[in-house]
Amino acid sequence: MQQLSGYLMTREQNLGTFIGRGDYDRYKAAHPDQEKPELAAIAKWRNNPIRPARATNVEPFKGRIVVLIDPGTGSASEMLAASLREQAGAVLVGKPSAGAVLASIMRPMEHGYLLQFPLTDYVTPKGMRIEGNGIKPDHDVETVVRFGETDLCVQKAREIFAQP
Repeated sequence: MQQLSGYLMTREQNLGTFIGRGDYDRYKAAHPDQEKPELAAIAKWRNNPIRPARATNVEPFKGRIVVLIDPGTGSASEMLAASLREQAGAVLVGKPSAGAVLASIMRPMEHGYLLQFPLTDYVTPKGMRIEGNGIKPDHDVETVVRFGETDLCVQKAREIFAQP
């Protein structure tokens, strides 16, 4: 995500912020008047967003960006799609994304089971929490493609690129 975004965004732009329990606790200690702080407020206070990796000797792309999303779009791809929309004016086409961006780890359990548990949450540069919500496309377009049929998302993307 950081490498690809370096070709599409400047280093000054951001890809959102991960927020862990320690961040939440430190914010609460600094703001005891806030009973249940919003993640966006914590991210702004923390002021440590993920940044695009600067591509060597390459200027960021200046043209239009269209990102195709669907329920299979999750994790870093959701983060990048949201960041490109909020920071680079990208247009999202397709169906809502998965809403699955929590950073987590897996630990082995008895009898071959694995326990997966989240470590951090994530908010977009403008403070949107994607986990459990997904990203809504700018253009809701059917994403199912069958052999021999036109890909409606690609068709919509072409229409967007053809606009003056």
